Amino acid sequence: MAFGDSGPSEMRDIVDELLDQVKENSRRIRDVEEETRSLANSLKAFEERIMDLEKSSEESIEDITSRLEELSTDLMKIQSTVSKLKERLGETPKRSELEEVKSFVDLFSPLESEFMTEDEVRSLIKEELQSRK
Repeated sequence: MAFGDSGPSEMRDIVDELLDQVKENSRRIRDVEEETRSLANSLKAFEERIMDLEKSSEESIEDITSRLEELSTDLMKIQSTVSKLKERLGETPKRSELEEVKSFVDLFSPLESEFMTEDEVRSLIKEELQSRK
């Protein structure tokens, strides 16, 4: 015999043991294959999530860039308006100039100033001349 002098029952025991080991190894291989499939599915889901996040990030960056461009345009408009206002303010009179004009107006205002008639002025001049003599 191939295995020596062993009988058919010993041979059957050996074959049964080999079959059990093959079955156990097959089960282990199936378990490993199942775990590999599970890991592959998890990895695929993880990759899809990363791609979604990248896409979302790109959209967010594009949105932020667009908003920054709008803000930049608005800022340039504001700067232009401010420079025009500065030019116009340069043409307007200063407070001191307005107060000077107001004082001139007040000076010549008949309600706030006392005016003398020509006769009153002549009489004052006469009085002054007489007092000096």
